[in-house]
Amino acid sequence: MSPRRGLLDAFSVNRLLALLVAAFVVTAGSAMLMTSTTFDEIMFLAIGARGFHSADFSLAPEHPRLAQYFYGLPVYLSHIAYPAEEALPPGWTVYNYARALLWGVGNNPERLVMLARLVALAFGALTVTATFFGARRHMGAGAALFAAALVAFLPDMLAHSGIAYNDIPLVFAMVASVYVLDAAARRPAPARVALAALASALTACVKFSGLVVVPILIVLLALEALSGRWRDPIWRRAIVVATPVYLAVFYATIALVYLGDWGLTGFSAGVPKFVSAVRTTYAYAFLLGEIYGGGKWSFFPVALALKTPIALHVFMLVAAVGVWVASRGGRWRGWMAHGARAPAVGAALFMAALVTSNFNLGVRHALPMLPLICIPVAQ
Repeated sequence: MSPRRGLLDAFSVNRLLALLVAAFVVTAGSAMLMTSTTFDEIMFLAIGARGFHSADFSLAPEHPRLAQYFYGLPVYLSHIAYPAEEALPPGWTVYNYARALLWGVGNNPERLVMLARLVALAFGALTVTATFFGARRHMGAGAALFAAALVAFLPDMLAHSGIAYNDIPLVFAMVASVYVLDAAARRPAPARVALAALASALTACVKFSGLVVVPILIVLLALEALSGRWRDPIWRRAIVVATPVYLAVFYATIALVYLGDWGLTGFSAGVPKFVSAVRTTYAYAFLLGEIYGGGKWSFFPVALALKTPIALHVFMLVAAVGVWVASRGGRWRGWMAHGARAPAVGAALFMAALVTSNFNLGVRHALPMLPLICIPVAQ
């Protein structure tokens, strides 16, 4: 193939990716215009704007800061009016404050919600793009485009990319993080390790469930060691050097996101509140015609099976058969180092976290798994 032909092929792939992202933005954006405000999304834009206005972001400690920054900043820059907090009802909550800010002090609620939703839409587009470039590390351009297309046209991605909540930013952060972590596990140079720590900390600062990136990194390191790298003394020494680099950057990133909270008091206080909310707030759930107390491990597997398209299930079945055929007679160490191990490990550990929790509510909480599933399916 001539260099000119290769350049044209790359140009065509980039144009197809741009067309795919544009189709996603138009489809999700048009749906966004027809969706009423949800119960939770008004919280982030309101308390984020309040935080920029008053320098106090402590109103919802069970949610990390980044989502408040993302959604609050465009609202704050709109020079809005803020409710007098002393006039709110006794024992007021973040929801009372959000309702007062949107509908009680003369602001234009539709404009403010749409400003925040544009941020979610941007993260949805970034997720489609990150899916392509992550997949492209270990598969051909056609397969990577197919993976991105699966993500772009999943109904859940289209629906939730028009909602100003922290789910879609977490999806993007997870896709980006698993590949950055995998690159650091394969070649733990200080710069790569620092980037992995940065990605890990930012993911955790989007949503506390993003802390699953830490066990993901541990499993990726274990797989790399089992693939034969443990016999390499250079790799072992690099891991020893990389560990303090990772911890230092992880710590510094969280402290800076929390505006110089070097004791990590805000972050560390939010984690147990998040865990408590997950385990106790939603004491009752509904599944397959039954209302029950506590959690069932089967909730998210059943919900995903019922709420994702049958076409994706067929593709997953075909992919599983393909993996079985390809692995026959193969060397297990080669599979340990396979390029698709990062999304596969990410999806498996995120599902493990879901099924072991009592949080039986909303398939949107499983959204970070979907691109991680689509990538190996496409391959």
